[in-house]
Amino acid sequence: MAAFKELIKLIVNGDPVDEGAINRILRDLDGNTRYLRDLLLESLTGSTVFARSVTVSSDTVVGTPVYYKAATQRFEPAIAAAYVDATTGELITAPSSQVWGVVHTKINSTLADVLLTGYTSLDLSSVVTGSVEAGMYYLSGTTPGKLVQQIPPVSVTVLQSDGDGNVYVNPNFSNIFTDHQHYRFDLLTAPAGDFFDDSTNVSIPTPVNTIEGWLPAGDSVFNGLAPSLAKFGYNISESVLNNIWPPLPLAGVYLEWNKGEGFMGVPTDNYIVDNNGIWWLSDCSDDVPFDDIASSSWDGSCPRPDQLEVRIWFTKMQFQTAKTVVTSLRSSSNMLTVRCLNDNNEAATGDLELHLDLSLAVVSDDNSDYIVMKDINEDGEIESGPVVSGIKVVGDASAASTAQDGSIHRGIVTLTVINAALGGELPIELVELNGTSEENYEATLGIGFPSDKDTDYRAKFQVPAALSGVTSMTVNVRFQLLAKTAGTLPDLDFYYRVVNRPSGVTVLPTADTGPATITGIVTTGTDKYVEVESPDITVEPGDYVLFTLARTADGGGDGYSDEVHVLDQRAVITDVTT
Repeated sequence: MAAFKELIKLIVNGDPVDEGAINRILRDLDGNTRYLRDLLLESLTGSTVFARSVTVSSDTVVGTPVYYKAATQRFEPAIAAAYVDATTGELITAPSSQVWGVVHTKINSTLADVLLTGYTSLDLSSVVTGSVEAGMYYLSGTTPGKLVQQIPPVSVTVLQSDGDGNVYVNPNFSNIFTDHQHYRFDLLTAPAGDFFDDSTNVSIPTPVNTIEGWLPAGDSVFNGLAPSLAKFGYNISESVLNNIWPPLPLAGVYLEWNKGEGFMGVPTDNYIVDNNGIWWLSDCSDDVPFDDIASSSWDGSCPRPDQLEVRIWFTKMQFQTAKTVVTSLRSSSNMLTVRCLNDNNEAATGDLELHLDLSLAVVSDDNSDYIVMKDINEDGEIESGPVVSGIKVVGDASAASTAQDGSIHRGIVTLTVINAALGGELPIELVELNGTSEENYEATLGIGFPSDKDTDYRAKFQVPAALSGVTSMTVNVRFQLLAKTAGTLPDLDFYYRVVNRPSGVTVLPTADTGPATITGIVTTGTDKYVEVESPDITVEPGDYVLFTLARTADGGGDGYSDEVHVLDQRAVITDVTT
């Protein structure tokens, strides 16, 4: 949107009346008209909310994310930052992170229209490094007034770009740490009471557990909750930590110290942090969390020179309420008890463990190996019943299992039925016609044998090789024959040739077996069909069979005066030998 010109300079006496002077005024009027038009359209569509003509710092440009700085009473470039509240130890976002919106139009160096929220076109090239791509943009944590796509540690969402010049601005006024609060506390680097250092080990012989500081891990204030390896514990009960302990999660705790060379992480084998406190595992000189300076009942009220610094960082979830987390746990059955972790004392809160009493009431105690526990009834009793405990193979089958005991199979059992091929049908693959013809009679397809000449056809079928455990089998070819007129169907001659699966180089068989006669059947009426069967053919897995079906009808000598149609033909496995 173009800027609105507050002052339009008109022509006065003495000005040259030329194109440049007149067009300047017209351009200013046109710009103001377009500004008002765009303003009206945005107002009508309701897609944006602006703060018009607000004061901004001169270093803002179009696209700059801004926050309101009360000290200067103007909008300035925002930057993502956080700081630690000195009173509460809480890590909170800085005012410069509270983005109001982005600069949409610069009216002059110190006035601008700020887009507070909404969808519109906006040039981000001045506030984004590199090309403007589609995606979410966050407030930079390194350069004021810049936007970045990589989420910074202090992540403040400003807008989303479609990569094509349009943006949706929707900043939120909130502390980004509200889901989980961040804290930093300086621990008191002093013993709670007198301590003694023999140049090798440090001890606190006269502890005072009513003041803040470090105490012997066995002090009564800790109620015996110190880890077995702990030497000292921090007296949280006398510290501001008492109101917010424990951290959540515990794994997020970070401890650091400054021994005169700047802050660095405390070695993790030096301390333990748990729900009950902060525990120090070493009592060696120069390796304790308080100064190695002689003290007499020092209560921490006076400053100490060159004092050691120990600092703890942690987070605490703000959603931990009775509505969002489990606050207590109890058992409704005497078979299951809830108790303290690593403790036999029953409890409902804290670190818990479940204990199942296996001395449960059983309805049946039959010890047969096929009787098992199968269900738990409403009274908490276990109901038992039989299951298959083993499989024994008898007959034409074989078995394999993961746990075999003699002839009994257990575990995962695989059964293979040897005669599974019995009754299987083998399709006819190839057909050669010799005087016969393909027929379509009454829309029924078949192979036709004419009544006035000798004819036949040759066909082939394959015996599957993958028949586990089978040594040989019997196959018959079944034909469905159609008699177009009443009478006795003619006898048909059947020849066959078995071609065995070769073992190395094998001689091809060239002689057929037969003929065998398939005897004709008496039919009455027209268009009757019947099923007939060839003689037995003995084959082995992997063989194929060639067969011929022939009619001798030269001169009508077979006694049937009409055509015979083979409507269907298929090979059927009728017997299996293992």
